[in-house]
Amino acid sequence: QRIAATLDKLKAPSEEKKRQEKISAWWKNLRLRYTQPQVEFVANNLPTHDINADVLDSILDNLLSNALEKTKYEPNTLVKVEIVEEQKHYKIQVTDTGKRMGQNTAQQLFKKHISSQNGLGVGLYHAAQDALQAGYTPALTQNTDGAVQFTVDLSPPTLASEATSESN
Repeated sequence: QRIAATLDKLKAPSEEKKRQEKISAWWKNLRLRYTQPQVEFVANNLPTHDINADVLDSILDNLLSNALEKTKYEPNTLVKVEIVEEQKHYKIQVTDTGKRMGQNTAQQLFKKHISSQNGLGVGLYHAAQDALQAGYTPALTQNTDGAVQFTVDLSPPTLASEATSESN
């Protein structure tokens, strides 16, 4: 099932992933897709700008699938998905309470295909490339036992420059 989904994503050209949507609708649909008891969603303030729903679906589905796969081997692992705002700058954080990943794996993330024990190792790489192309910045922001966190920066460069010009 994961192989088929990954192959379908690889076949679709990344430049066609342009479904714009209000983030509130996208967030609601994401929550409806992930109803597992170990997944918690937190969003105190949602951005009002449209997002590229296809690209965010791709990277968030990959991050959440990987975190949920981890819960099979580390049953007490919890997953938190949070939209964080800092001075009108938004990001999505996916954090799990499982074991940290190896240093070599962490250093290679987003740079190339990585073999993993649970998957093909290509999904996150391609999802990250699509995210970068769409103006989002994915990163591994924490990697310790009990807190493995990925962050997807949602503030496209155009929004940052608009905010700067509005304040002048």
